[in-house]
Amino acid sequence: MSEVNAAGMMESPAQAAQEEEEMLALGLHHWNRGDVVEAYKWLVLAAGFNNPYASIHEKELLREMSADQVTESRRRASAVRTDAISISPMALGSRGSMPVDAIA
Repeated sequence: MSEVNAAGMMESPAQAAQEEEEMLALGLHHWNRGDVVEAYKWLVLAAGFNNPYASIHEKELLREMSADQVTESRRRASAVRTDAISISPMALGSRGSMPVDAIA
């Protein structure tokens, strides 16, 4: 089954898994650099794919964060999710939202 990526394009499960791993890597990178807000955002997003490692790190990082930091991280993660599910007319091509079988 295919999924829609952040650009609104269809992608394979393998591509989605690669993005999930990249999100986990970004989370760990930002955590190592001391940016817990950005780290938690990426770990939350990776955990949303049921990545067990992301879930473990997310819970661990949560213990180090203030309530304000958690709120900001979740706001950022929500913004990324909203962007990922918004499909622009350009992503659909010149057909717009017209069903394919309606095109002669």
